Amino acid sequence: MSEYCVYFAKINISSNHLLGVLKKEQTIEPILNELFYSFKSGTIYEEHLPIPLTEEEIKQGLSTKYETVQYKLSIREKKQLGIEGVVYRTSKLYYNNLVEGDSLVTSAVKNTDGIRFYFDLYKEYVGFNTKQRFGYQQFVNSFENIINLCIKNTGKQYKFSVSLYTEGLNLDEIKDELRKIRNIERLDIYVQPPNPDEDTLSQIESSLGRRLNEFKDANASSITTTIRADGKDALKIDSKLIENELELIEEAHKSVGIKKATSRGCF
Repeated sequence: MSEYCVYFAKINISSNHLLGVLKKEQTIEPILNELFYSFKSGTIYEEHLPIPLTEEEIKQGLSTKYETVQYKLSIREKKQLGIEGVVYRTSKLYYNNLVEGDSLVTSAVKNTDGIRFYFDLYKEYVGFNTKQRFGYQQFVNSFENIINLCIKNTGKQYKFSVSLYTEGLNLDEIKDELRKIRNIERLDIYVQPPNPDEDTLSQIESSLGRRLNEFKDANASSITTTIRADGKDALKIDSKLIENELELIEEAHKSVGIKKATSRGCF
């Protein structure tokens, strides 16, 4: 019997409309309703991937060449609480032919794979399977772009991010994982407030934390901090600078908990 693996990804509001929810100036349901009604079969997202040049193309002076991969949304059923459908991925499948003179010639044909999904609207997650040529990261990326295209087509200014559900890490575990990586030359720290659940909203006024108050004051939806080491020596993970930046992540997610936030793709 073949194995059937189901993955889950979290949908978060990535535009600063989330700040209105955190401030309790609005609820999240109307935003999710707008997303629900924006879903349209036939929505297409195209990704342009660089592909290697042949020796002949390099000789001809060609500098770049791209393959267009197309993702298309097909809705099977729209229910009150969720959407069931398929995302189709169409790309080129390359293969070699042996021709006269024992030479290999590369040819390509179009190949389409489909991944079934169920989007639970009010729990803000999507469950999906994968294919051999259509992996979970490709689905997560394409689904994020598709839902943002859908909402954009309605004229609304909302934006969403989609991140794979993981076990989550606390601050000490994050530091331990970073220490295992040798010779880190660049560290990008991305912080985005996660969609709050009811438990979070009930305590958020007393535990919002300094970092989220700074988000509110700046009308910011996310922060990316880049720390680089441009030289012969790598970054020192246990330095005060990096430790301070990582502690600000914990401060930003004080009301949710950093382990829960990282499991939702907010770091």
